[in-house]
Amino acid sequence: KKDCAFLKDLRRHDLVCVGVQELEDLKPRRTPGHRAEAWTKLLDAAFPPKSFAKVADRSAGPVRLSVFQKRKKPFIRVKGCEVADVACGIGNVLRNKGCAAAFLDVEVADDSSKKKTAVRLCVIASHLAAHAHKVKDRNDDYWRICRELLQDAPVAWKGRCADVEGERQTSGRAALLDAADLVLFCGDLNYRLDLPRGEAERGALLGDLEELYDYDQLRREKAAGRAFGGFLEGRVWGFRPTFKFDARSDRYDSSKKLRVPSWTDRVLYTPRPARGGAKRPELELASYDRVDAARSSDHRPVVATFALRPGGRALGPAALRKT
Repeated sequence: KKDCAFLKDLRRHDLVCVGVQELEDLKPRRTPGHRAEAWTKLLDAAFPPKSFAKVADRSAGPVRLSVFQKRKKPFIRVKGCEVADVACGIGNVLRNKGCAAAFLDVEVADDSSKKKTAVRLCVIASHLAAHAHKVKDRNDDYWRICRELLQDAPVAWKGRCADVEGERQTSGRAALLDAADLVLFCGDLNYRLDLPRGEAERGALLGDLEELYDYDQLRREKAAGRAFGGFLEGRVWGFRPTFKFDARSDRYDSSKKLRVPSWTDRVLYTPRPARGGAKRPELELASYDRVDAARSSDHRPVVATFALRPGGRALGPAALRKT
């Protein structure tokens, strides 16, 4: 409960999206496990049903995405929702890696003109392939998620997408980004720093974070067009690497494996639709940070908050959170 106290700070937002990984083990279950039940209770306490409606809740093995909407006079109102998941584990069957996603048809109010703008928002909570050397596997997971989610998207969304098969575009931009107006992609993406452990830890502790970011695998893969084309990210070097910590400690991994400190936990977003002119809705990043007070995991959670502009001026903010 203490580690999740920061969730209450997100109550001021109209729309809150919460993604978690490794919530449960992979053994077959007919009912939710005790950790999933405990997490549900924590979410209900953070976002009481009297004040928030749970508009989406999807589990994909140990990955879970929950979306809450404020009940009282929200600027952002969910009018329709469909959910889906993609398995990226062994044989693309096991769900130890993969994603849970929500396709949200939202309506954004402009308080000055009383007009409402319809926005198609896709939210993805993911867990990509682990281990420092498996960069290509992480990229492959990303493309599989985008391809499979496009197949599962609402029929009306697919109508604007020329490539309904979801194959890679030469620009490195996934076709899924054409079906949605805006996409939020968060989770334990598992991209690491290509540095020796000592050098990475020294940079993290001394605060040489922007220099460390030069060695970030996700930055390099994105720049090369191999994954996450069309996505933006906030200043991830504005906070120290989020992985891997000793239990209940600020000390980076002291086990025999001595994992390299890295920004494995990320929130990426598309700022605006590919087409639509000056009246296109826009996502404006308001804040991006890690939560140091939450120490129950070997990762630190990250929080990104946004203002959703219905074609011009910032109004209702939306918060996306991943742990």
